[in-house]
Amino acid sequence: MPLIAAPTRPLAAARPVLLPALLGLALASTGCRRLPDTIPYEAHILEAKQDPTEGYRITELAGAELKLDGKAVGTIEARPGDKVAAYARWSGPKSSLRPTLNGSYSVTVHGPCGPVDVAADEGPSPAWKEMSDSTVAKRIDEDRFFTIFVKVALPARTDVYVDWGSASGVLKVGAVTIPPGTKTSKLALGGCKAAPEVTLDGRPLGTLDLSAKASLVTLEPDVCHVFEEVGYGDMKAKMPSKFLPAKGVVGLPERPGYVFESAPSTVKLYRGSTGTRATELVRASCR
Repeated sequence: MPLIAAPTRPLAAARPVLLPALLGLALASTGCRRLPDTIPYEAHILEAKQDPTEGYRITELAGAELKLDGKAVGTIEARPGDKVAAYARWSGPKSSLRPTLNGSYSVTVHGPCGPVDVAADEGPSPAWKEMSDSTVAKRIDEDRFFTIFVKVALPARTDVYVDWGSASGVLKVGAVTIPPGTKTSKLALGGCKAAPEVTLDGRPLGTLDLSAKASLVTLEPDVCHVFEEVGYGDMKAKMPSKFLPAKGVVGLPERPGYVFESAPSTVKLYRGSTGTRATELVRASCR
């Protein structure tokens, strides 16, 4: 039987179809990738400075807005189990990649003196800004997002201790409402140019002392308190007791260890320790 030659025309016709596919494989193998039309971003928000007496606070930003050049781009969320970082996701056209990397980030926080924008100490590093579009595209392929790390210095906070007694009503410190029965609140005072006023059902009780370590708010009349130190073992109380007269708002010299309850009569000392001290804020007879 004579051999029949295979036709060559269909192969020639298929060549234009095969070339783009082969070119795509070649580009992928050399690491050359293209940016998607819409770029997904994920910001990891960390603390620029941490107060060792308070621990990590970054998750208190949950629900706040992350801004880029003053414009909100995403809402911050705190993921379950993560205590050291918060996150925000958003997306934008590929034409906004460089403005996104070169922009300034901030976070809007709310406190007694209203909303205030807290600038990020640092945003995308120079190494990120110098990434080629191909490298950015590769990161997106691998991580599903282009990740940006932002560090924020959270505003200092003050403690507000409320002795409710039998009182009730709407208690406000500036723009912040303190839930009924809450005896300790930590309030950020960023943006305060004047001391915020404390009110109960709209009636003024006084103003916070911004220079004090903490503040005591008393809602019942004719109720006094004492701030005092208690010594254990060989440690004797060295701070003089401070009597706090019946007043709506009073500044405190320190943050007490025990609020509206006495320090324990005895404590367990660590091995090698000869004593320790504690502080308490309790009611006292008015003089």
